[in-house]
Amino acid sequence: MKEEKGLERIDTYASDMRRNVTVNFHPAGMTSACHTHDFYEINYVLGGELVNEISGRSVRMRAGDAVLLHPGVFHIPSAGEGAMVLNILIRPHWLEHALATVGDGPLFRFASSAPGEDYMEYLLFFGATEAEDAVRRLLAERDATAPHASLAAEGGLLLLLASLGRAQRVEEAEGRDAGFSRFAGILAYLYEHSATVTPAALAARFGYSPSHLSRLFRRYTGATPAALLMRTRLERAAALLLETEATVTAVATEVGIPCLPYFHRIFRRTFAVTPEVLCFCAYT
Repeated sequence: MKEEKGLERIDTYASDMRRNVTVNFHPAGMTSACHTHDFYEINYVLGGELVNEISGRSVRMRAGDAVLLHPGVFHIPSAGEGAMVLNILIRPHWLEHALATVGDGPLFRFASSAPGEDYMEYLLFFGATEAEDAVRRLLAERDATAPHASLAAEGGLLLLLASLGRAQRVEEAEGRDAGFSRFAGILAYLYEHSATVTPAALAARFGYSPSHLSRLFRRYTGATPAALLMRTRLERAAALLLETEATVTAVATEVGIPCLPYFHRIFRRTFAVTPEVLCFCAYT
């Protein structure tokens, strides 16, 4: 798959960059910003409820439901209070190779279209309760330092995919929303140039008035361009503070919020911790 700037890297989520499969939990009660990745992702609901806005479509998911997302698909996962939602992140080459021998059915069609430009954006699995055993096996292999953990995780994922294929109901992606496809290009540009772009400059670049661009953002993400831009800057700042040795001042400047008092105030309001706390975590 062609590498694109502005998309999230699986290495951000996997401490051992050689792993093809890694897992984490979506925080209960949290709604993510509209985003995409350069890896395949499975969201599996172990308990509670998840509302996923996928390419402009709202999908309500409950315990035993799952979604398989193609790289580059924009979505907004919103987990209910007390929900348990597992995110399974998969390197593209490995998954496409693993699904190469799948027989006829939705998984086969998903895998067949995966490498091409006219790919299937997602598969929805409802009532895949049989998959819970495989999910818990994946959770048991979260420790990348355990002997053969990567191999066990890959085997667990294969079992999970087989279980998902036996779900009570499987839905393939609906026809693409041409408007959202165009909007996805605006989002990708915002992510790539978040440190320097402004809402007005973004509107001008894509030939929209600021008010029309704001309506598009509210329609597809539920947020204004300014709000999503600020969230993107802050999330990048948090990642830099955790993963690098850069100072708080340097990070604030790099993400496009050079006024240090303002950076401190909005960072703390967003994450309920100061930037210095993340710096301390990075060193311990």
